[in-house]
Amino acid sequence: MKNKELNEVDNDILERLLEYCKYLYEEEKERTDRIEKKLNIFTFVLGGSVLGVLMLPIGKLSMLLSNPNEGVLVFVVLLFSASILLFLFSSIFTILVYKVRRFEMPSDPKIATIKSISMESKKDLLSAIIADYSIATNRNHDINDKKASHLSKALIFLLAGLVSFALSLFIFNITMLLKGGR
Repeated sequence: MKNKELNEVDNDILERLLEYCKYLYEEEKERTDRIEKKLNIFTFVLGGSVLGVLMLPIGKLSMLLSNPNEGVLVFVVLLFSASILLFLFSSIFTILVYKVRRFEMPSDPKIATIKSISMESKKDLLSAIIADYSIATNRNHDINDKKASHLSKALIFLLAGLVSFALSLFIFNITMLLKGGR
């Protein structure tokens, strides 16, 4: 009688543990969805920023290059070049996020069905399912951490590139206004 009660308690604990593992798995899945949405928005902003830099009026760029001896304009060219380099780094980290886009499922349903047939007890089956969820959740957590880290670095480089670009345009325009040019 005691063994039967212990088995029922064990099964109850395992079922609760299974529910907890499912909950953690779903949380990680939602985190993946949030990161993917941020990645899509970020990619759009990055593309727009790079396009904005590339659309710099050619006349202004040729003015910069025709006056390389002026210290301020050399500084502007360096800032502009730095912004392009920062956008490049941001692009590289964005690409790295896309490279880690896999998401692990707990177990293939066909394999789980075959495994369940070979299990001797409900306890064994629940233990196997819990192990599948635990492993998948752990791997997905690591993947999400890596994606979030790359995305954070990409954002830092993007913001630095935008500041560098805006500063180079600001200094250039102020310099041209003080010289009386446009």
